[in-house]
Amino acid sequence: MLVIAFLVGHTIGATSKKKKSKPADEATDIEQNDRRWEINEDKVRKLRAEIIQELKQKGKYKFDSSKGERHEGLDLNNGELYELLSPFLRKGYFVLRSVFWFIYPNQYFEIKKHRGSYSSIWFVTEDELEHQL
Repeated sequence: MLVIAFLVGHTIGATSKKKKSKPADEATDIEQNDRRWEINEDKVRKLRAEIIQELKQKGKYKFDSSKGERHEGLDLNNGELYELLSPFLRKGYFVLRSVFWFIYPNQYFEIKKHRGSYSSIWFVTEDELEHQL
């Protein structure tokens, strides 16, 4: 009787261990994705200094990567955009997106000291920036 109980327990334990084991990872040559954005700190630092200077002089700043000699072809990824804009949002500045929804804030945005007469749907919030990450 004791032998039968031992064999039944041993069989049940062996089957439960097989179910718990995970399948081996076939692609060992692929490293784990850390999901961090590659942020070009130098580019963010230069743009931030440019924004601060223009806000002091004019009270507003416009970034447009599609035209103009200073931003043409300059692309910001979502991590760089967050690092660039979130300090201004925390300090009370208003960040506006383009009125065309197919143009992303990575390509066009404005920073202003005052809200202006635009509808609030064009404003970028810090939550929206975090959602893009």
